[in-house]
Amino acid sequence: MNTSDESTPETKTTLEESPTPMIIDGKDGSNNPPTKIDHQTKKVPIVGFTTKGWSGPLSHPHPCQNVPREACGIANIVNEFLSTSPIPPYNSRVHRGIWRILTMRFSRRTKECMLIFLHAPPSGGAGKRETGEDNYTEHWESEKQRLVKMLTEGNVPMPEPTFPDVTHKEPDLEGPASFLIGKLPPTSTLVTGQGINTSEKNESFQLEGMKVTSIYFQEYDGLSNPRPEHPVQHVYGSLAMKERLGQCHFQISPGAFFQVNTEGAEVLYNIAVQSVKEITCAGGAKPENTLLFDVCCGTGKFQKRFQKV
Repeated sequence: MNTSDESTPETKTTLEESPTPMIIDGKDGSNNPPTKIDHQTKKVPIVGFTTKGWSGPLSHPHPCQNVPREACGIANIVNEFLSTSPIPPYNSRVHRGIWRILTMRFSRRTKECMLIFLHAPPSGGAGKRETGEDNYTEHWESEKQRLVKMLTEGNVPMPEPTFPDVTHKEPDLEGPASFLIGKLPPTSTLVTGQGINTSEKNESFQLEGMKVTSIYFQEYDGLSNPRPEHPVQHVYGSLAMKERLGQCHFQISPGAFFQVNTEGAEVLYNIAVQSVKEITCAGGAKPENTLLFDVCCGTGKFQKRFQKV
């Protein structure tokens, strides 16, 4: 799951069944641990990180400090959908099931969010059985519509982060030892061109009113990941997500590369512009007469930024 704080983080999460403790007594989902936990586990479909590799269970994104709150809000909605859907997530070990990977793209400046759902064919993944039990075609269209409705009914939820105590365990000659490092900070740190901002009020203002404005589906029957040019199906909202970087405006398509941290990119580009000015002026040339090559330009961010000089 790849994200940052300010503006367009791109988040990739996996949709799969993950072993979860079976709660016998206690409040599931609260900050308070349950009083009793059965040692048996059940599998529940969730959106999360593959922290232990593709063959291991998933981990919720909520305790991660660098994961934006809006990403956790989207994960909550999709988790609710998966818990009631007859269509199962993809199992990468046997290549059965449908839902595979969810990519989230956000802009805190334009309050827009784009989602791309990678899925196996509704008729079944590469490992589907000939008996037909992995065919979910009859549920596909109605479940797609239900998912889109759940994601677009209102603003993107902004759940509070749930940072746990961090314990570091290290073996020694006499046995394992645990050292309590302490709690992570309750708020994320936003690095800006003017300094560091840790204001909760500022973050809440940035997040207020964000909506899912674009949804794509991408069908893929391969065993790994699709190529960047693999086709996508537009199912809701705008074809592109709008973003602002300095004086420039961009329309970002599902497969386009864009800097993860927009404010950080602005700082980087301003430094590049200033360096070019110093080099060209030192040689007696004018910046507007300088020829620049924008190699591997992606969406052309450097090119457009230099045009504003």
